Amino acid sequence: IAMGDPQSTGEAAMDLDMLKDIADVTGGTPFRADDRAQLENIYRKIDALIPIEIETHSYRPTRPLYHWPLGVAVLLVVLYHILMGGSQALRALRIRHG
Repeated sequence: IAMGDPQSTGEAAMDLDMLKDIADVTGGTPFRADDRAQLENIYRKIDALIPIEIETHSYRPTRPLYHWPLGVAVLLVVLYHILMGGSQALRALRIRHG
């Protein structure tokens, strides 16, 4: 879809011949829109040419699975407290008998 002023120059210049060549090579159709109404009309034509049918597949677990990571987190916290409590007990024993 070419949009803009065909009389412009530089990087803003439209190359309608190149657009036609690309459309020919790809099997498409070149379009040119000078204003918003023409652009909307072009979009309607394109939508009519290519109807889109989307087939989606989604998976939703039937059972909640949050308890596995939650259980691991609780186990790690308990293990941390056991290890920290054990190291403090060892320090206390060393101080008393040291």
